[in-house]
Amino acid sequence: QCATRWCRPGLAEIDWHATWLLVSALRSTGAIRQIFLDRRLHDELREAARAAGVPADEVQRLIPPVGTSAALVLHADRHTRHIHVRFACDPGVTDCGG
Repeated sequence: QCATRWCRPGLAEIDWHATWLLVSALRSTGAIRQIFLDRRLHDELREAARAAGVPADEVQRLIPPVGTSAALVLHADRHTRHIHVRFACDPGVTDCGG
């Protein structure tokens, strides 16, 4: 059963362990520039990363409490039930937007 009309999870339904595993798997590809999630949920993602054994200093670098362009996870308003993933441009593409 869905919590919303569009089958987005309610905040209490988010599996933060699975979310961290997804973020970690995306990061391991080397093809990710940034992931966007509302800052109000960063604490939950940080806690899931720590529970998965990520050292505290690495968690702070990847998901800092204050935004920095060097972070993997950045704030985006209203991204409370989904994440956006920005992929890096392929080195062979000359007209990449980004």
